[in-house]
Amino acid sequence: MTISEIKETLTKFDSVSFKLYSLIYIIEKNIDGTYSIYPTSMPKSKRYYRTLDELLTKYRIFGENIIQNEDRIRKINN
Repeated sequence: MTISEIKETLTKFDSVSFKLYSLIYIIEKNIDGTYSIYPTSMPKSKRYYRTLDELLTKYRIFGENIIQNEDRIRKINN
């Protein structure tokens, strides 16, 4: 799956879930225009970012951002 598919799904549904490595992550577009991300197994570890691009470049999974892991994203659902 691709970053563009994540962005497209977020514009339609305000949330997207995807599997990366063995965890399922959820990205949400919040009412105030910010974005949040968290693994479903740890909903209290939600991180907030001003823009989606900031989230995709600054949120780290095993030391790499989501853009660097694009080829490992296996499943995207709204």
